[in-house]
Amino acid sequence: MKCRSSLIRTNRRKDLPHVQSCLPKQSHKEELTMSTTALPAHKNNVHDHPVVRRGAIVQQMPGLSICHLTPVQDRLDSRTYVMEMLPLKKHGCRLTLVGAHGRDEKEDSVDFVSIPRRQTRVTRILLAVAMALRAARQPAQLYHVHNPEMIPAGLFLKMLGGKKVVYDTQEDHPSMMLTKAYLPRAVRGLASKAVATMERMAARIFDGYIAADSGTLRATARVGKSHKMVFYNLPNLDFFPSPEATDKKFDLVYRGGLSERAGTFVLLKAIQELQRRGLSTRLLLFGYTDSTVDRVKLQDHIQSTGLSDNVVLEGRVDHSR
Repeated sequence: MKCRSSLIRTNRRKDLPHVQSCLPKQSHKEELTMSTTALPAHKNNVHDHPVVRRGAIVQQMPGLSICHLTPVQDRLDSRTYVMEMLPLKKHGCRLTLVGAHGRDEKEDSVDFVSIPRRQTRVTRILLAVAMALRAARQPAQLYHVHNPEMIPAGLFLKMLGGKKVVYDTQEDHPSMMLTKAYLPRAVRGLASKAVATMERMAARIFDGYIAADSGTLRATARVGKSHKMVFYNLPNLDFFPSPEATDKKFDLVYRGGLSERAGTFVLLKAIQELQRRGLSTRLLLFGYTDSTVDRVKLQDHIQSTGLSDNVVLEGRVDHSR
């Protein structure tokens, strides 16, 4: 969801509407607190709006209802359910998952709406039609469709139902079509172009467009006015036990250039986030700064962000040590 040196991290208020406008209007007056990472607009990078590099961290979204449509059959898709839906439950969202997952029940604040599975790839085309009809009956404010198979369902919801729709491409599907064993080699190129065309259509018509990495997003970053977001396939930490305390002096060690362009402040932001989640992490930084002024700036940043007890800043260290 990468050219890391070109990232700009920001909490500026003017960036928030690009994310907020992808969400339905809320009746309450609570402000959505978000933290975004935007990519500067320059040639071959993005369209007119910032690309949100990380999922917006929304502190409160009471009452927002979201309906996910996934083509994955016989199981719950990890990205859809574990990485995207489960974290939203903490923020009071009402969630629905429509798919051929074999479950038709309500469990832990999630409504499962099951569609009969399709046995062949040809009949799976009908899956999108069935899912769109079932999804349209759900009282959702936002519809989140996954992968190219669900684009027709999204078009139905958007153009005929007037719904807010977000498209989520989990892979570089046009490239993957070039290696699909079930397709004759002669048609793989055409299939790749067809999928690319469908995804560009989604970027033009839908309200939001999500990719799992920035390389995949780059192909449609300048297409249409949909709000673009990179949502990485990172694990849901709720499934992991908190690490046991150890007597080691440091948890992380970084050696090298210490500067904004080298990602030092991004690393410090990560330590802050771990600290916020209750994971106390000790970091050793040693290396060089471009100037004394830069070193003082780094020291001030560590102190002002409350990381003085977590971060040790050293200068150059001889290799013999």
